[in-house]
Amino acid sequence: MKAYKIAVTMVVVMTMAVAAYASPIFGTWKGELNGRPITITVTNTNRHTDVRMMDASRELTVSNAKFLNAPPMLLQFQAANQDGKAKLVSTGGSDLSFELETANGQDATLRVIDQGKTIATVKLTKVAVK
Repeated sequence: MKAYKIAVTMVVVMTMAVAAYASPIFGTWKGELNGRPITITVTNTNRHTDVRMMDASRELTVSNAKFLNAPPMLLQFQAANQDGKAKLVSTGGSDLSFELETANGQDATLRVIDQGKTIATVKLTKVAVK
């Protein structure tokens, strides 16, 4: 009986691990934030989630990427607003939190959070892989 419980636990853990790596959140997402195009790319490199965020002209520094639920359909990360110089949103804060959420793997919602309050919500679309 003990071996059966261990086997079932292993299957559940492996299933969750496979779901994390096959998540529909991985890919390239495009949208507009305050009239400026943004691109967010989420990849899995050596069992590590990488997030890259670009605005119209530069890549922004992203940190602390983590999944908030399983299967991983909600990803939270932070990016420096560079004391408002990145002009992602009108705020004087230096760091912003972002939540990228998808239900179907084709459309996503990006929430911009400053000091615990959602200050912007953006619709994103996954870019087709060619």
